[in-house]
Amino acid sequence: GMGQFLINRGLTTPFLHVGSAYMYPDLATAKKVISGVGEQIKENGLPEALKPLVIGITSKGRVAQGCYEVLSLLPHKLVTPEELEGIFEKKDFEHDIYITYIEHQHMVAHKDGKPFDKKEYYQHFKQYKPIFHEKYLKYYSVLANCMYWNESYPRMVTDQQMKFAVEAGESRLFAVTDITCDFEGSIQFLKKFTSIQEPFYVYDPANGNVIDGALDAGKNKILFHAVDHIPAELPKDASDHFGEKLVPFMEALVKSDGSVPYEEQDLIDELKSAMICTQGQLSPSFKYISEIRKINESKEQQTFNSQPLLKKSLSSVIFKMEGHLFDTKAINDVLDLCERKGLHFTVQEWNVGLHCDDPSSIVIKVFSKNVVTLDEAIEELGVLIKDKGVQIVSY
Repeated sequence: GMGQFLINRGLTTPFLHVGSAYMYPDLATAKKVISGVGEQIKENGLPEALKPLVIGITSKGRVAQGCYEVLSLLPHKLVTPEELEGIFEKKDFEHDIYITYIEHQHMVAHKDGKPFDKKEYYQHFKQYKPIFHEKYLKYYSVLANCMYWNESYPRMVTDQQMKFAVEAGESRLFAVTDITCDFEGSIQFLKKFTSIQEPFYVYDPANGNVIDGALDAGKNKILFHAVDHIPAELPKDASDHFGEKLVPFMEALVKSDGSVPYEEQDLIDELKSAMICTQGQLSPSFKYISEIRKINESKEQQTFNSQPLLKKSLSSVIFKMEGHLFDTKAINDVLDLCERKGLHFTVQEWNVGLHCDDPSSIVIKVFSKNVVTLDEAIEELGVLIKDKGVQIVSY
């Protein structure tokens, strides 16, 4: 990965000795290798052309904490993005590696110059403008993208911003690992998803070209890692972790008494809200399924493009989406729309293409108490998928 990319630039580093995660039997073994790399850096340092290696981790959530847990095995100093300007002005780097957390206040600023307010940003994001590309991008060597993002919010780095930075000679960035894997998301030059077997591509900011593999390490080109199922690389650790988190729920489920009415069942909230039916009846949260079933039984298939709106009865609709739902983010957009509009939805059927070129399909049931809200959502749905090459069929 990064070690191979750098050696193709003529830079020999201990990173060359790090393999992909799936090459190790477990996380503990992988960490030992990273620690060994850290010891080599302590002893021999990094090439002058790389110093300082500045790594930015977006957000401070669980994914970001997990990322830092591994990176902290390298000799480094943890600083804030605000400190980077002073560090670079001195040009006397005390450390080979600096790591920072990049948070919302480093990505956007209020258009009127007001102090950043996280709550206000979430509610009135249009009042904010992107600033990361102007203030901080020029300092970073590597970005680890770990944050949630949706397209309503400003991107952290766009294709154009990256191109301008390179043309202005203000880019040190040579690698990105995008753990969130949003297609053309907060880092817009995530142009394709990669696989465990072939985890890298190279992005050329000058022309927007994408080159498979990690061999093309030309000037200003960026190595990109975009595997969207990383836990599968360490299956034992992932299974142990997820299993450990599920055990408390399993114990509570086994001890519950399903013979008593729903209201009297002594279940933890997570299980009670997830219960679809009990004693042959739909639970209160899923009563709407009865109405949806009636609609499903009475509807005839009809393509979305033959009419302005999906056919619906009462305030429910069932539709099937077919096409490249994941790499176009069509499925994310539709489900985000449902949540934004306060609509209930369930996935009735899901068929995922076996290969990247194969189309996928999903049947979604959407139900709302408000007919007007559902109408608005259907109209917006057409706009969302218009240019994604996805077909919608109503049931």
